[in-house]
Amino acid sequence: MVGRFLSGSTRAFSTRGWLIDAMNPWSRTFALGLGVAIGLSAALLLSRSLAATSPTAILIDSVLFDGNALNDADEAVRLVNTGDASVDLSGWRLGDGTSWVTMPQGTVLAAGQGIWLAGDLAAYRGEFGREADLQLVPWPGFANSGDEVLLRDAGENPVDALVYLGGSAPPGEWFGATAGPYRVAGVFGAEGQILYRRRDPATGLPVPDSDSAADWAQSLDDPINGRKVRYPGWEGDRFFFPPVITTTATITVIVAPDNAYDALAGVVRTASDSIRLVSLTLENAALGEELAAAARRGVVVTVLLEGGPPGGITDQERYVCALIEQAGGACWFMIADDARRIHDRYRYMHAKYMIVDDRLAVVGSENFSPDSLPDDDKADGTWGRRGVFLMTDDPEVAGHLLAVFAADLNTAHRDLTRWSAGDPLYGAPPPNFIPNFSSGGISYTVRFPSPVAVHDVQSPYWGTTTSNPATDPNPRLEAFIAAARRGATVRLMLDEFFDVATSPVSNVATCEYVNLIARAESLRLSCDTANPTGLGIHNKMVLARIGGRGYVHIGSINGTELSNKGNREMALQVQSDAAYAWLVTLFEGDTEHSIYLPLAMANVVRG
Repeated sequence: MVGRFLSGSTRAFSTRGWLIDAMNPWSRTFALGLGVAIGLSAALLLSRSLAATSPTAILIDSVLFDGNALNDADEAVRLVNTGDASVDLSGWRLGDGTSWVTMPQGTVLAAGQGIWLAGDLAAYRGEFGREADLQLVPWPGFANSGDEVLLRDAGENPVDALVYLGGSAPPGEWFGATAGPYRVAGVFGAEGQILYRRRDPATGLPVPDSDSAADWAQSLDDPINGRKVRYPGWEGDRFFFPPVITTTATITVIVAPDNAYDALAGVVRTASDSIRLVSLTLENAALGEELAAAARRGVVVTVLLEGGPPGGITDQERYVCALIEQAGGACWFMIADDARRIHDRYRYMHAKYMIVDDRLAVVGSENFSPDSLPDDDKADGTWGRRGVFLMTDDPEVAGHLLAVFAADLNTAHRDLTRWSAGDPLYGAPPPNFIPNFSSGGISYTVRFPSPVAVHDVQSPYWGTTTSNPATDPNPRLEAFIAAARRGATVRLMLDEFFDVATSPVSNVATCEYVNLIARAESLRLSCDTANPTGLGIHNKMVLARIGGRGYVHIGSINGTELSNKGNREMALQVQSDAAYAWLVTLFEGDTEHSIYLPLAMANVVRG
């Protein structure tokens, strides 16, 4: 089988699988080959030769002009050599047409490599979490309101140009409208955005240079390969392609709320060397005790959480982290702190995964919370959020997750802080805090009583809430509609528990949009909202049958623009007829059942 690990984006995959064992009534084990794809993050040196696209082969690849540091001291420019031979940059100049800086003698850029240029090394290091490749002083400076980034060779010949926002294009060096950051009110702002060249989706290399805004990833002309964002600290080129692994391994399907706690707690109990866990939140006290017990028996337990989840960090989470830390483990947060000018790399650390003993990988849709992982006796039913995890013992899958984990928990970045008892935000709960160990209920009895199916959070369009599907299409949703237009049967099931039905980008609005198209074009396409397990559909699952084979996508990636572009996300795709067929029964059962009970909810975290 071939599958993919996804971090921030989705791609195709293929594989085969077969049922070999039954773990418990709601968990199945499949033997299959895995393919993994991990994405979302920043600019490293390209490790292979690039096809030359300009006479000199040197391009301005990335520009941070509106930095996060005081007085934009972290401004930086990256050059890339797209040719097949080294280029001597001695005496070349970088500037905006008014102020210039000259590169020192001996500056050589090898074929297929890039070089980050900065004026303030400390400011650059503070934002990017790495050293700049070359310091240039005095730094020319680039205006936030608009400017030109110009490159001249030693003979003063124009080499490349970027003109952004209110900048003025030099004659013959730039054509058409200026480039600029991709902005969506309340989602993506200009500050801290890196303008960077579009990558060819087939090669991962910069697209051919046309000296126009179309060369840049923020370009509005392409809703799939354009309209992108990038921020300091991302490793987008390193993780551009979802790695594909073809092998034979065991994969276990774990379903929340039915069996997720028992399955994951069981994995924690088997750990002998290490546990690495990533989540938006960690509020499950019972699971916290399991992690603490593992730490006490010598297992290295490391947790990485979002430092600013919706609703903030709860005392319950502080308590769970205290359990882990007091047992010898480590609880880290990815934070933002405006007062200290610390900006987190991602809008949210939204991935949900665990790596055990560097060999067992678990990837899913659920935070490690009591709502998703209730530890109650399921004999009389339960209560919680619908979600799915995939667990595999394939070492290459675990290896890719380890690479992402190491990149995100690289303490060279200022956006990481560790739990400390005395910290009022990232420390112990109040002395009189009483943890909540209750979870589950009796209102939901698991029912798993078959076409393209989706459990997801979707929007009818991206961009601002005042936009529309024509101006700012949601590529994921449009892909489902396009599949129906090709003759596929497509069924969407979206959450109704968290949904704000009056919002123009709600799940209700999405279903109205989809069903209107289905009726107008007589498509085998439908969209419904549901709440089958009491606390909403938190799953982000895609099931597809293509060419007679079943494909499964499970992970943290919602159908929103922020989730696909600005968060750290993780997903696993596998081709397995057995897993597909089994999860279709889950989908079919959920479409037939919803639970409607009056609830008083406080501090509900959706993610």
